[in-house]
Amino acid sequence: MADAQFARDMLAGLGDEPWVTNPAISVKSRKWRDLAVGPVASESERAAIDTMAWTIPGCRGVANQLTVVASIPYDEQVGS
Repeated sequence: MADAQFARDMLAGLGDEPWVTNPAISVKSRKWRDLAVGPVASESERAAIDTMAWTIPGCRGVANQLTVVASIPYDEQVGS
């Protein structure tokens, strides 16, 4: 699986989950390792996204750089 497809699979998974509070999370992949960056609403959401990345076939690592914030500004939610 190519890195681009790996990242698309992760983004699709995030889009399918109602508990994801920030649809503008950035996901990049290199050599089947995910890098997730952006604000999330809780530590449990951060951990769930990390776990989701590991469920993608071929995942070799996750660099979880998601940041827990009290509230996510609207402009970040819409990807401005």
